[in-house]
Amino acid sequence: MYSKHPNTKGSSRLADVNVGTDKGSLRLQFSTRVSQEFYGKRQAYKGLGRSDTPENKQWADGIARRIQAD
Repeated sequence: MYSKHPNTKGSSRLADVNVGTDKGSLRLQFSTRVSQEFYGKRQAYKGLGRSDTPENKQWADGIARRIQAD
Protein backbone atom coordinates (compact mmCIF):
# COMPACT_ATOMS: atom_id res chain seq x y z
CA MET A 1 0.00 0.00 0.00
CA TYR A 2 1.00 3.64 -0.25
CA SER A 3 3.06 5.38 2.34
CA LYS A 4 1.43 8.42 3.93
CA HIS A 5 4.83 10.14 3.81
CA PRO A 6 6.37 10.32 0.31
CA ASN A 7 10.07 9.64 0.06
CA THR A 8 11.58 13.02 -0.78
CA LYS A 9 15.26 12.04 -0.25
CA GLY A 10 16.38 15.45 1.02
CA SER A 11 14.10 17.49 -1.18
CA SER A 12 11.95 20.12 0.49
CA ARG A 13 9.28 19.68 -2.22
CA LEU A 14 6.76 16.88 -1.88
CA ALA A 15 6.69 14.26 -4.61
CA ASP A 16 4.07 14.70 -7.31
CA VAL A 17 4.20 11.01 -8.21
CA ASN A 18 4.72 7.92 -6.05
CA VAL A 19 4.87 4.20 -6.72
CA GLY A 20 2.33 2.00 -4.95
CA THR A 21 0.58 -1.32 -5.28
CA ASP A 22 -2.98 -2.42 -5.79
CA LYS A 23 -3.81 -6.11 -5.48
CA GLY A 24 -0.16 -7.06 -6.12
CA SER A 25 0.30 -4.84 -9.19
CA LEU A 26 2.40 -1.70 -9.36
CA ARG A 27 0.85 1.67 -10.15
CA LEU A 28 1.77 5.34 -10.14
CA GLN A 29 -0.15 7.60 -7.79
CA PHE A 30 -0.22 11.28 -8.69
CA SER A 31 -0.51 14.07 -6.12
CA THR A 32 -3.81 15.87 -5.68
CA ARG A 33 -2.37 18.96 -7.38
CA VAL A 34 -1.29 17.04 -10.49
CA SER A 35 -4.46 14.92 -10.53
CA GLN A 36 -6.69 17.98 -10.49
CA GLU A 37 -4.60 19.90 -13.02
CA PHE A 38 -4.26 17.14 -15.62
CA TYR A 39 -7.08 14.68 -14.92
CA GLY A 40 -9.77 16.89 -13.35
CA LYS A 41 -10.20 14.65 -10.32
CA ARG A 42 -8.91 14.50 -6.76
CA GLN A 43 -6.79 11.38 -7.16
CA ALA A 44 -5.36 9.77 -10.29
CA TYR A 45 -3.60 6.42 -10.68
CA LYS A 46 -1.96 4.74 -13.65
CA GLY A 47 -1.44 0.99 -13.60
CA LEU A 48 1.95 -0.19 -14.84
CA GLY A 49 0.94 -3.74 -15.73
CA ARG A 50 3.70 -5.37 -13.68
CA SER A 51 3.61 -7.39 -10.48
CA ASP A 52 5.11 -6.11 -7.23
CA THR A 53 8.61 -7.64 -7.26
CA PRO A 54 11.88 -5.97 -6.22
CA GLU A 55 13.04 -5.73 -9.86
CA ASN A 56 9.76 -4.26 -11.08
CA LYS A 57 9.64 -1.87 -8.11
CA GLN A 58 13.08 -0.55 -9.07
CA TRP A 59 11.89 -0.12 -12.66
CA ALA A 60 8.76 1.75 -11.49
CA ASP A 61 10.81 3.98 -9.16
CA GLY A 62 12.88 5.00 -12.19
CA ILE A 63 9.72 5.99 -14.06
CA ALA A 64 8.49 8.00 -11.08
CA ARG A 65 11.87 9.80 -10.81
CA ARG A 66 11.80 10.72 -14.52
CA ILE A 67 8.25 12.05 -14.25
CA GLN A 68 9.15 14.00 -11.10
CA ALA A 69 12.17 15.53 -12.87
CA ASP A 70 9.86 17.00 -15.54
